Amino acid sequence: MRLSSIWIFSLLVSGCAMAIDETTVFAPPAVEQRAQSGDELTARWPLDRLLEASPGAQVQHGFLGAPAERVAYTLATRPGPGRPLIVICGGNAADRYNSGPAYASKALPFGDILLFDYPGYGDSEGEPSRARLENASRLVAAFAVATASDQRPLVLWGHSLGGFVCGEMARQTAQTDAVILETTARSADEVADAWTPWYAAPFLRIDVAEGLATYDTAVALESSRVPVLVLGAGRDDTLPVALSRSLVSALQSKGIAVTYVEFPDAGHQNVWRQPNFATEVSPFFHALRSAQVE
Repeated sequence: MRLSSIWIFSLLVSGCAMAIDETTVFAPPAVEQRAQSGDELTARWPLDRLLEASPGAQVQHGFLGAPAERVAYTLATRPGPGRPLIVICGGNAADRYNSGPAYASKALPFGDILLFDYPGYGDSEGEPSRARLENASRLVAAFAVATASDQRPLVLWGHSLGGFVCGEMARQTAQTDAVILETTARSADEVADAWTPWYAAPFLRIDVAEGLATYDTAVALESSRVPVLVLGAGRDDTLPVALSRSLVSALQSKGIAVTYVEFPDAGHQNVWRQPNFATEVSPFFHALRSAQVE
């Protein structure tokens, strides 16, 4: 998604503008054929990869919504009372099959996991767009609320593009108890600014499509007032760490309780593989469960 030097040079010469639109933001991996039943979902999901990292995990799959726009989901659980339910909102090229086992392995130590494919991704029907994603998020949120009930915390965990998705989902879901934002940004406008090299700024304009320009995670979370954990990566060359820091400042300015953890040696995809990851994230979940008991 980053701008190549050749492309930047051509834009400088011509004085052109570049657009960030839905074709830039949504990049679903190719799928030969989508699963048509729960049995097919189960047969094709790489359970062995999850069990290697999380022995004892149990997994169930299904669809939400009408057939033409149904959303595929995977619920991964481990034994234990009161475990939080964590809804995973993936990055722009992530689906349940390719990225799901890694996302689940990352978060299962802290709670049960609900994964879902964005529209047009993996086994979900429809075309990828913000409007369709909002509809899918409502279905997932309703299912998550019903699954968590009132007996355990509901956490939204967004990676990259998923940070925007989780922000919007929290706005729609009063039952949300906490949000985790991993290697993401406050807004698409800030991403566009970060992707514009300083030497190109006087000549190059990156326009954000209207539907995407309204993404603002700080604004989305302003009304929910839930605790937020932001995870930044010092070597992130996709969404530079300055975007995570800016997001933290924006959330704090709105009076939201924010915990920020920066992993200096991490890149965009491997925060969870840092040796101190569990040590840094565990206190957030401990505080969340303690608040639930009170």
